[in-house]
Amino acid sequence: MGLTKHILRVMAQRKALDVLNTVGLSNSVLRLIERRNRVDTWIKYVGMIATIVILYLCIKWTR
Repeated sequence: MGLTKHILRVMAQRKALDVLNTVGLSNSVLRLIERRNRVDTWIKYVGMIATIVILYLCIKWTR
């Protein structure tokens, strides 16, 4: 199920990039968008882990 979801997401991203390329955006702009998407994903996961750690430490501190 997860693999299928990933494949669909990749196909949708490629289609979106093809449309943007047809509209006239340069390849460097498209690469910048892709890189930004990866960085945003890392920030999201690091933030989620940091939130869990902080909540755990708060619970341990109050007990």
